[in-house]
Amino acid sequence: MFCAAGLVRVLSVRPFLPVDESANVDYAMRITHGQLPVAGIRIHPEFPGQRRAYQHTSNHPPLYHAIVGPILRLGQHTHHPKMGLVGARMVSLGAGALTVLLLAALAWALVGPAGPIRDMSSMIGRRGAQLMVASAALIAFLPTFVSVASMVQNDTLNTALVVATLVPMARIVRFGSSRGRVAAMAAGAGAACLTRVTSIPVVLVAVGTVMLAGWIWSSETTAELRVRLARAARPGLIVLGVTVVVAGWFVALNEHRYGGPTGGSAVNAILASTPEPGADSPLSYLLHPRSWLIQFTQLTGGLDSDQYRQPAYAEAMAYLLMGLLAAGIVAAAIRLRRRTASISRPQWLCVAALALTLALCMSEIAVHAADGGGVHGRYLLPAAGAIGVGAATVLLCLPRVLGVLTIGVVLLVELNGALRSHGFRSQMHTQYHVLGWFSGTRDGMTQMNVPAPALVLSILVGVTIAGLVVQVVVLSLLGRRTLTGAR
Repeated sequence: MFCAAGLVRVLSVRPFLPVDESANVDYAMRITHGQLPVAGIRIHPEFPGQRRAYQHTSNHPPLYHAIVGPILRLGQHTHHPKMGLVGARMVSLGAGALTVLLLAALAWALVGPAGPIRDMSSMIGRRGAQLMVASAALIAFLPTFVSVASMVQNDTLNTALVVATLVPMARIVRFGSSRGRVAAMAAGAGAACLTRVTSIPVVLVAVGTVMLAGWIWSSETTAELRVRLARAARPGLIVLGVTVVVAGWFVALNEHRYGGPTGGSAVNAILASTPEPGADSPLSYLLHPRSWLIQFTQLTGGLDSDQYRQPAYAEAMAYLLMGLLAAGIVAAAIRLRRRTASISRPQWLCVAALALTLALCMSEIAVHAADGGGVHGRYLLPAAGAIGVGAATVLLCLPRVLGVLTIGVVLLVELNGALRSHGFRSQMHTQYHVLGWFSGTRDGMTQMNVPAPALVLSILVGVTIAGLVVQVVVLSLLGRRTLTGAR
């Protein structure tokens, strides 16, 4: 389902249409030459159609680029540069698919038991399975997620690694520390911080959460204060130590090059554009109503800037999504008040950690806006766990089958945005508005040398729609048994 939607873009968007792709390919190719580029230098085109713009992605660590660099270079050396680019895009798509699976694992880590469930027909088994399916589906159809998963960009790999860090974090908080869980969390955290510098705040939240959990639960023992502190701090310090060893050198390099750990201000100075409405400061932007509306607008396929006119349907669909989410939050609050649903203390701590990751990501967008940078929805992807699991949880709190139907509506809106987003549609082909969505996308596939493009496109769209229908049917079947068990 997700891969089919992503392949539509992988195979139809001409090379280097997004300016970020030129910069990321330049970064990856320089890595194969043993160089770490500096933000602000001119891109040296090595592929047909590559833009000679300014390098603006090299403030991020090189893990993703080290992976795709050899693929790009192989395509160049075999005189098939377009195939090399498609191969690099497929790495992003594969990382996106991994993210979807990890979202399901995160949902299970938050609600499932410590061990395997022998009877999946039980209340816990079906409720957990329903949350897993809904959480994964809501992220899989997210237009911004599908977009970055079909380009040479490091966002999907970073998102996968961040979620891979949060899964063992949730299990440590709920069931206690173990060598395997700490090792998994350390590996995910180190790799995430070696992919994007914006992973650092999320990793710090995860580290702080396991430390706090260790301290809170140790208060129930009679151990000495010194022992309690050591036990509480040990897992987090191990994760933090591994992360510093793996990625600390790049943070120091950014400090040296750009005067800050992320280098964000230097990059924004390179790409500075007309500020978004209300972006006089990060706080003023967060308090501006458009700052939140535009993020929902991007979920419907709208543009990521208020500098341009949004498509007619985008804001109406955004308000619809906001209304559905608000209804779900009210339903969840009612259930908690009536005690028809309950959350344990460890689960509340995990919820707080996920909510904090979302707040930090939105704060990063506000900082970007105040610096004259973009407000792209992809900057929220490190909080994919909060977005996917949170939205699925509150929507499933709606009464009876209404929750499943609401999720179906949200998925339909997302799918429309993922396949027909305005920016994608207008940039695909100069005659796109005349040709229509299908014809424009088919012509894009023709330019990418895809054989039988109309047939390939029809199959991919058909598989995507079929996947959406299957998701809703599965959620409905799981929901019926859950409701029966609840009564």
